Amino acid sequence: MREIIKEKEPSDFIQHRAKPGSTFDNMPTSVKNNLRNALLKSQGYICCYCMKRIGDRTSKIEHFRSQMHNNGENGSTDMTLDYSNLFVACPDFGGKYEVQTCDSHKKELELRKINLTSKLCNSMFKYAGNGNMSSATDDEDINYDIDKVLNLNQQTLKDNRKVIYQQLNDRFKSYSKNNNFNQGTLRKELSHWLGKDKQGQYKEYCMVAVYLIKKHMDKLSKKQ
Repeated sequence: MREIIKEKEPSDFIQHRAKPGSTFDNMPTSVKNNLRNALLKSQGYICCYCMKRIGDRTSKIEHFRSQMHNNGENGSTDMTLDYSNLFVACPDFGGKYEVQTCDSHKKELELRKINLTSKLCNSMFKYAGNGNMSSATDDEDINYDIDKVLNLNQQTLKDNRKVIYQQLNDRFKSYSKNNNFNQGTLRKELSHWLGKDKQGQYKEYCMVAVYLIKKHMDKLSKKQ
């Protein structure tokens, strides 16, 4: 998971929201498509939660604060058309609830501590060699969000993160053999994983690599 910096809000979405009686459900398809594209660009075409690759046909618009509990009823604030509350997540891929992840597992639950637009999102998680994801500070609420709300330690996701972890470690070993394992090399790796490519895409599970690179950079700094 990484901090999301939002693209400019689409003008036709603003116009739709301003019309009396407008809802998320009666939004015209063209408006919803433009909204989805803006959100995809903001996120670099990865799921806002698991960082899996998504696109216009392989994503769904996610209400960070659920529509059920934040719809203007019973004294709640209506966030159903609030751009700051909207993201894109990977789609429901079927199967039992236990294997669902991200928005499909979250449903109407609310996250306790995770904030997708906070810079803290870039440093609040740690990743193990087996692909396990957890709070960097062993915070119980963050671990609750990861495991109970989003189910981000579902086996497929763990396996995918493990591949990134192993590939990067193999590259580090190669650098060491060539006497090229240093801060300069690691900074280039960090830039590679933090940046978007020419298509405006982040790499899948990019923050796994960022975590591991920074971990090794810290180790090298302590040796100096």
